Amino acid sequence: MFLEKTSTDSVNYDKNGKIARKPTNIFKKKAKNNKELDPPSPQYEKGKVYDKNGNVIEYNSIDSYGNLGYVVKYKYNNLNYEIESISYNSNGNLIEKWDSKYELDKYQNWTKRMIYVNENFKYIIERKIKYY
Repeated sequence: MFLEKTSTDSVNYDKNGKIARKPTNIFKKKAKNNKELDPPSPQYEKGKVYDKNGNVIEYNSIDSYGNLGYVVKYKYNNLNYEIESISYNSNGNLIEKWDSKYELDKYQNWTKRMIYVNENFKYIIERKIKYY
């Protein structure tokens, strides 16, 4: 089984290169965006487990009958960039492992992401960030 990973980032930066706004719609109202409450850790939402920073640390694929299909576990670096995702089948056997290595700019934003699948180089994602 091959799991394709896709993501879309929409991030706005201030003139100092710091993240000013990072829109997201995957969190519950009182989890990340409500400043009055600290989110419980871990937090569950439709098969997802989040850490205290709002990162998905585990995804459980559950079918309409409540059966577990597969599990993906994620790890992040100190900048909250995903560095590892490991997929397991419902029996706990390894399906595949994705690793990411990053090159950063002077503001600690990644400009190049190298992707490895099962320790074999797969591809590179490059991005250009304009600072105003």
